[in-house]
Amino acid sequence: MAIVPKNYPESSIPQEPAELIRNCILQELDKLNVGGSEPKFREVRHRAGMLRAACVDAGTCSWLAGVVRNCASWDGAKLKLVKEDDLPKPIKALVWIPGSQMESDQILHRLKVQNQKLPMSSWRVVSTKADPKGQQMVVAMDESSWKVLQDTYHGRLHLQFLSVSFRLLGRKSKEQAEAQERMDTIVAGPSNLSTPEPGRGDGTGSAVDSPRSIGTAHTITALLESQMVDLLRTPSSEGSDSAGQEC
Repeated sequence: MAIVPKNYPESSIPQEPAELIRNCILQELDKLNVGGSEPKFREVRHRAGMLRAACVDAGTCSWLAGVVRNCASWDGAKLKLVKEDDLPKPIKALVWIPGSQMESDQILHRLKVQNQKLPMSSWRVVSTKADPKGQQMVVAMDESSWKVLQDTYHGRLHLQFLSVSFRLLGRKSKEQAEAQERMDTIVAGPSNLSTPEPGRGDGTGSAVDSPRSIGTAHTITALLESQMVDLLRTPSSEGSDSAGQEC
């Protein structure tokens, strides 16, 4: 089970407010009398922007659901208890940040300050990987944030003295899907390629079987795969709020 704000994943539970919610649950536990409700937990811990509650039995889940409804979150928002499988899955995006190493909280703070049209309250850092030239960071966000990131900022956000590009993980972007569709269409070839090729002695040959046709298909496939990679690496040239402007 998971304790989350009612508008999750637009809002999530940070570490410090999670302790306030745990204390609220314990205060309600102290009000119980022997012979009444008997809540039992394996654990209640903060993780991934929520409080994960491992209830021992159904009675505990029922009691906790009632308690959570009366526990206000740190900002006064209402909370709810739900099955984790019923929660919407967050979007994960990869961003490469060149330069010296920074703490994740510092990166998120600067992104929020420099890109204030983008709601980032639900953003959390999933992982980071450093190397001598910079660092790679995976960020989890909700669908609405990803839509604003694409529609308003065209996938690029200001950070410090440059802009950085966010690439979708686990799903195909619109550009990737279109490139894949073009590749599938060309590799499959037109329907008349399966007809016998005139002039062949056995009458069984076809254009799709010929070495020349196969070589052409392989070449086109390689070109399209290259285009898909370029789509991920090339900064957007369209105008947006994040476009540079000389002072």
